[in-house]
Amino acid sequence: MIDTNNELPDLLRPARAEVDLDALGHNLALLRRRVEPARILAVVKADAYGHGAPAVSGYLERAGVDWLGVALVEEGVELRRRGIKAPILVLGTSSAEQPPLYKRYGLTPTVSSLEQLELWGRFASGGGESQGLHLKVDTGMVRLGVMPEELPEALDRIRRHDGLELAGVASHLADANDLESPRTEEQAVRFEALLDLLTSEERGRTLIHLTNSAGALHHPPTRLDLVRLGLSLYGHDPARRNRELRPVMSVIS
Repeated sequence: MIDTNNELPDLLRPARAEVDLDALGHNLALLRRRVEPARILAVVKADAYGHGAPAVSGYLERAGVDWLGVALVEEGVELRRRGIKAPILVLGTSSAEQPPLYKRYGLTPTVSSLEQLELWGRFASGGGESQGLHLKVDTGMVRLGVMPEELPEALDRIRRHDGLELAGVASHLADANDLESPRTEEQAVRFEALLDLLTSEERGRTLIHLTNSAGALHHPPTRLDLVRLGLSLYGHDPARRNRELRPVMSVIS
């Protein structure tokens, strides 16, 4: 009989998801060897793709990943409250109420439009430590990012603002999982041309990142300074070519 006075036993739900951190470590080591000398941003958005962001992030932090990436500021705040110290990049956009949370919890924003840049300019006008940001440019994904023709204005605004600091320049590949698609090379060429707008000093201190898991695995020229690894860390090659990655989650019933 089930003792109803105690907590509900596991037997009431005979299905569970198991997360294998050893498999996560295996994937990280394999990917590190593949992308060196590029640094790694581990994407832990959406509760680390359902694997449990606090536990996964803690493991990845101990394993020495350079950055963690989340979609929402709330996700970054949760990780900070759970003791995560690694640099965290918020990949999504910000609302007018959110910049103080970035400051309080040591999060770095991604700025994807001139309107967003204006928001951060207003927030950073109060003096004190400058606000670092990553500027995202749309090279063909057509989702988020300043348009290429807007990039000179965006850079000029940052350069003239005492409270803002360009810490990164990013874009996102639209079709890297299709290894026959010409779009990946086209985007890489377009992105490299846009980087010519940076001064040599900016290029030397700014993190440049373009690629996702598929690009990092199969398109070496896209690796640049930093690679953003999501699905591959959890055992899936979006191009379905790599057989060495191990699935991190098992569902057992």
